Amino acid sequence: MSEVGKDFPEPRPHPNTLPCADCGHVWFEGERRHQYVEADGTITIEQDADVVCQLCHVKRTRPVSGGDEGVKYW
Repeated sequence: MSEVGKDFPEPRPHPNTLPCADCGHVWFEGERRHQYVEADGTITIEQDADVVCQLCHVKRTRPVSGGDEGVKYW
């Protein structure tokens, strides 16, 4: 058995094949893509990251301003 790649984790599915963790969006060709991101919105390769669509990724990285609580944008 080859030793090459023994330190790499098991490959994850492409994020487009999974629904968005925040809004449940399911990807279809030509639609917004999905990404693996941390809770704070940073794109990552970590195994415990969430899959979110581009809109939810922007929502996670958007700073919270006063009076914005509870507002749904999509």
